[in-house]
Amino acid sequence: MGEFQDKHILISGASSGIGMATAIKFANMGATVIATSKDEKKATSIMKKLQKISPDSFWIGADILEKEEIENIFKIITEQNISLFSAFNNSATGSSSDFLHNISQIDWETTINGTLNSIFHFMHHELKNMVNNNGGTIINNSSVDGLRGFPFDPAYSAAKHGVIGLTKSTALQYANNNTNIRINAIAPGWVDTPSIQKLIEDQQMSSEHIISQQPIGRLGKPEEIANLVVWLASKEASFMTGSVIPIDGGYTA
Repeated sequence: MGEFQDKHILISGASSGIGMATAIKFANMGATVIATSKDEKKATSIMKKLQKISPDSFWIGADILEKEEIENIFKIITEQNISLFSAFNNSATGSSSDFLHNISQIDWETTINGTLNSIFHFMHHELKNMVNNNGGTIINNSSVDGLRGFPFDPAYSAAKHGVIGLTKSTALQYANNNTNIRINAIAPGWVDTPSIQKLIEDQQMSSEHIISQQPIGRLGKPEEIANLVVWLASKEASFMTGSVIPIDGGYTA
């Protein structure tokens, strides 16, 4: 039996892309996955796959733009007396991108709320659970755009920079307080996910332009990102906290 056997892993944005690949990876390693997402139709499909591997895994619907819906996730977790072993804060949402002088306050706030504030709300409750249950690990999904400027979408880049600042600062808060809590972030480059495919289909960016930015010469695979997340949650990464790991095919090299 591995270290994830029968452990509860919370994954947001679990119904597609990186979140789905990570949920399946953890389930294959014996974990019980608590999957959250907004899209019930997509979730039904992924839960059929997950529950074949991990019958006790389950889904909780939540719109991350609604604080109360995030709170409901943790109400259910508390009611079921679940101790979180790890959490992958993966979900993000935003509004349309444009030059900053064309972005409305509503667009700005939608992106900040869906990409940064939502992670605060998840972490707020995850940390309460982990402090009360002798530890755990948190992995936040930032982006290479949290490490550099991104003129295509300054609101998104600002939010992803914020995720890194939140990760580093909270990691330091909990590193030396006998909490046994580690907090790290990943910074993926361009990965073959539905959101990237939509960018290409809507002709906002060409696949050639995207791939040209990654020296490895291709898009990343969701399963490759999942491998890193699982490693960060494991005892193999026990000396890591406050780290931000690019996984980007050489983009930031």
